[in-house]
Order: sequence, then structure tokens, then C-alpha cells
Amino acid sequence: MRPLAFPLAAALLATLGAGCAGARPAAAAGQGTPTPAARFVSPRAIAHYLEARRARGAGDDAGAVAALRRAVAYDEASPELHASLAEALARAGQEELAEGEARRAVALAAGGPAASQAHLLLADLAAGRGERERELEELRRAIRVEEALGRAGERPDPEPWRRLVDAYLEAGDEVAAERVRAWARTAGAP
Repeated sequence: MRPLAFPLAAALLATLGAGCAGARPAAAAGQGTPTPAARFVSPRAIAHYLEARRARGAGDDAGAVAALRRAVAYDEASPELHASLAEALARAGQEELAEGEARRAVALAAGGPAASQAHLLLADLAAGRGERERELEELRRAIRVEEALGRAGERPDPEPWRRLVDAYLEAGDEVAAERVRAWARTAGAP
């Protein structure tokens, strides 16, 4: 699974200087719109996100949820923050709220890494409810996101394929598991 912490922290820190200066980042050279990484990020959202990481590291799931709610309040358009909040809510046992935040992350991510991460969480939530078909569909959706990222030049995260293989093997369907392995190879997943 691609951890959200690193990409989010990198994106947040990359824009921290622009955010602190009060200016929005300029568009990439020759382009009319800022790249996703160049999007303005509130320094307060960053501070609350880091507070959530500290709370999570200390085993304080409720504190992590509270800090991430504050971060989202300062950057409602961040799919990474919504996905992080969804994960924190799930860890805190608030599955219904976690599902809503994960779906919001998918809607905001427009096929980016946060969408894949959110689909993996949705698969976990479905599995926890015993909804096998929904779990498999969420894993397939994560794979489709990773395939699109691969076509765009990013290295696909192999986690969705691994999880789908495992799900098929647990069900005793070795043929389907092998098809997924082949799918991963053709997609360039390591």
C-alpha cells in the first residue's frame, strides 16, 4: 500500500513556503494551471496534519481524528487529507464516517494516488462487513487507478494487485489469482 504520509507530507512541505508567504504557487512554466503538487496548501492544514501524525504515533487515535478534522477544515479540497482522515476514522472504529471520507477522497482525487489509497480502505471496510463482492470491486477500482497512474508515467503501487491475489487465494480461486498476477505484470506493477 502506498502510504499517504510521505506523498502528503512532501506535497504539503513543497508548498509550505508559498503558503507561508501568502501567495499561491505560480503555474508550471508554459502551463496555465498549477500542477497538483503546486496547489496552495494552508500552513494551518499542514500543522494539524503533523499534529495528527504525532497523535497517531503516540497511539492516540481520537487525537489523530480531531487533528485531521481541523486539517480538512483548512484544506477541504485535499484528497490526501480526506483519505488520511478516513484511515484515522477507521482505526478509531468509526467505519461509517470513514467510508464517507474515503468516498470524498476518491471524488476529489481525480484518479490520483489518494484515490487508490481510498479504494483500498473501502475494500477493507467492505471486508470487515463481510461484503466480499464489494471488497473485490474496490480492489479492482484501486488497480484501475494504479494502471492510469502507470500510463501517466508513475510507477504503479503493487498493493492493490497483491490484495486482490490474496483475496482470490483465500477463496480458493487460484485461476483468478493467476489472472491478477498476469494483469499486474502487464501493468508494470513491481
